[in-house]
Amino acid sequence: MDDVPVMLVHGFASSYERNWREPGWADLLRDEGRQVIGVDLLGHGQAARPRDPAAYSSLEQSIITTMPGTGQVDAVGFSLGAQLLLRAAAAAPGNDRAALAACLRRPHSPLTEAEVAAVRARVLVVLGDRDFAGPADRLVAALPDVRLVALPGIDHFGTLRDFRFVQAALDFLCRDDLGKESRCSDSHGFPGRRG
Repeated sequence: MDDVPVMLVHGFASSYERNWREPGWADLLRDEGRQVIGVDLLGHGQAARPRDPAAYSSLEQSIITTMPGTGQVDAVGFSLGAQLLLRAAAAAPGNDRAALAACLRRPHSPLTEAEVAAVRARVLVVLGDRDFAGPADRLVAALPDVRLVALPGIDHFGTLRDFRFVQAALDFLCRDDLGKESRCSDSHGFPGRRG
């Protein structure tokens, strides 16, 4: 069992429930012995829904305030959630252990290359080849420690339920910072999954 929790951050107009619990992500991670921190961003799911646009100017604060006292998490974000995880990691590069698994779409206010380069965590970028957020070339080039997984035939909204994304994210989360497979228990029935 790994004592570092896994934070799950949903995409725009969604929730922890819709993006992570319903498709089974939270259950798979708990089966691995991982504590799951489900985040509902401001204005989404069970979170407060202010009507003042200024309240949404720093959505990454929803992530930062949900961090455990140790400040260490592994994290998986989808779309807007992935963008916000990168922003939070760039703002606090001391959280080097965070593993950010991300399927990114273009943000409304793009991250700069300098912000992305400040991320010191290992990052997994998973992107369908039919995703409107692609290509991921500039993002991948700017990240210091990144792995890219392309999903042939998958669009933006099909990513979360594609088992290749699940497989890639679990494999990534199961590796320690040195790339050794030592942090997960078994295959959960996925063909070819090691553990």
